Amino acid sequence: MFVLPVVLLPSCPSLPFVVTVPFAWVACERPHGYGDLGFPWRTLGYSLTSSPFIVQFADLAGVFGISFWLVLLNTQLYEAWKAPRELTSQRRYLLACCLVLVAAAVYDALRCFSPLLSNESREVAVIQPNVPQRIK
Repeated sequence: MFVLPVVLLPSCPSLPFVVTVPFAWVACERPHGYGDLGFPWRTLGYSLTSSPFIVQFADLAGVFGISFWLVLLNTQLYEAWKAPRELTSQRRYLLACCLVLVAAAVYDALRCFSPLLSNESREVAVIQPNVPQRIK
């Protein structure tokens, strides 16, 4: 399902490969979590749960934003590797990759190392509905 948009969309001259691949990946990954046999934990973004510092921006983008970020980084690295041996196009893709990494790292550092805004305590509740499977 992922290959079809990746192969067809770059034939449009205004859509480069680097742009189409992350959107196509997330668009194809999203329906996997729906239905009775859906696997919502199979998302690429969940692969970084063991590295909480890297994924602090999930509070803004969610797990699909992390998947988008991972595919975007890998696509940029692939384009830099695939680019002809002219240094300008390789540098452009590597610079874009570094900018995406640094932007995420700066936000992650701000979220991890900033002090709490207030010392007040907050109540948190977890609610799990008891809904039978046939009603879902």
